Amino acid sequence: MAVATTLGMALILSIMAPFASATAPTPGGQLEKALEVVTAHGFEGLRTGVTGFDSPNSLKVIVAVERTVGASHPPSQAFFFFRNRYLGTDTRETSDSVSLASASPTTVALRYELWRPSDAHCCPTGTATVRFHWDGSALVRLDPMPSDSSRYASPPAPPVPDPGNPRNLPVTPALEAQLRAAFCSTNTCPKRPVPNTTYYGSDGPRVFAFTSFTGRRSSPESLIPQVFERVNGQWFWKGPFDGYICVTVIPRSLLVAWHLHRVGECFKAYR
Repeated sequence: MAVATTLGMALILSIMAPFASATAPTPGGQLEKALEVVTAHGFEGLRTGVTGFDSPNSLKVIVAVERTVGASHPPSQAFFFFRNRYLGTDTRETSDSVSLASASPTTVALRYELWRPSDAHCCPTGTATVRFHWDGSALVRLDPMPSDSSRYASPPAPPVPDPGNPRNLPVTPALEAQLRAAFCSTNTCPKRPVPNTTYYGSDGPRVFAFTSFTGRRSSPESLIPQVFERVNGQWFWKGPFDGYICVTVIPRSLLVAWHLHRVGECFKAYR
């Protein structure tokens, strides 16, 4: 991840030395100079992530992506400017996804996508909005910054081996009781699974299932799939997956056999 001049851990960053003459350039000239700074740090400016350059006295931001050869999801960073001064970046380390949320002449809000260690890149857990304010002499961060680890998706795990021989197996009350017992062995014991949320099948020698113990079937977004694998005749709980199950957890061919909706390398459990 790239390192650039930054706010660091402090909430206030003093004004940096000017990168042009003391005479404020035209707004268009400011953008050109700002893009030169972004390029010098190894980033490419995104014109869709630029704000403030239509007024010489506004806080200016360029959200840029790192020049990374062959990266499908290059990291990004926000660069701040005021008049002809470069103020620094939003964070010391880059983020997997940062975008402009809103802007006024003195305050810019950035939106960060957040991941847990188990999340695939396609499916972040949530978002956080962080505001930055120009108070006339310094840049002030108004909201806590999410941790570096939460702003970055974990490196993708390899797909689960896929024998390509999926079988969609019938769900029975006895199966759901076994899944509940496996879940209760490491969690607070829930009631029985939500009706019509259990999937069960095999792919070669491996056997998988998932179900939801919370939410309502009429409200798919409230359902949290709990994934299980049967090993030597015993079910083991593999964890919750926030609505999506990826090929790093269950073989692709079995997810397809269950007729789940594909989103990249993951499948939406309920819809």
